[in-house]
Amino acid sequence: MFKKARLLLTISLIGMSLLTGDAIHRQQTLMSIERQGIRYSLVAAQGHRWLAIEDPVGSKPYTNDLTVLQPYRLDVVDVDQDGQEDIVIGVMKYTHFDAMMKPRVFVFNYHQRNLIKKWTGSALGDAMLDFGYVPSTTEKPCLLMVIDQG
Repeated sequence: MFKKARLLLTISLIGMSLLTGDAIHRQQTLMSIERQGIRYSLVAAQGHRWLAIEDPVGSKPYTNDLTVLQPYRLDVVDVDQDGQEDIVIGVMKYTHFDAMMKPRVFVFNYHQRNLIKKWTGSALGDAMLDFGYVPSTTEKPCLLMVIDQG
């Protein structure tokens, strides 16, 4: 049910070109979300997974190689109602406090072409199976929901 709450999410297999260094690499867009005129995409190329953020004001997309995090899901929502969209990424990795390779939820801010860690905790409960959110309203904050094995 909460998967339907993801607005404007498109899963696309259309390739796009992104200039990286001196070479243009062919990429596959895995997920793409547009919020307030900014496009957030999770793309794959040559064994890497990148977060690409395209702001119409910027001349070139912001990119960040997230391969080590093994990202598999992307959402953009104002998790803490501070007025700024947060980038919520489902990752598959181990952490400092948990050596098991597991799905996890990481939350970032994007400000002035910088990706800023907001929350990269080890767990939200038992072993996570999936996550989603219920968007905020004027009366209620955004709810980040986790389905776990517990």
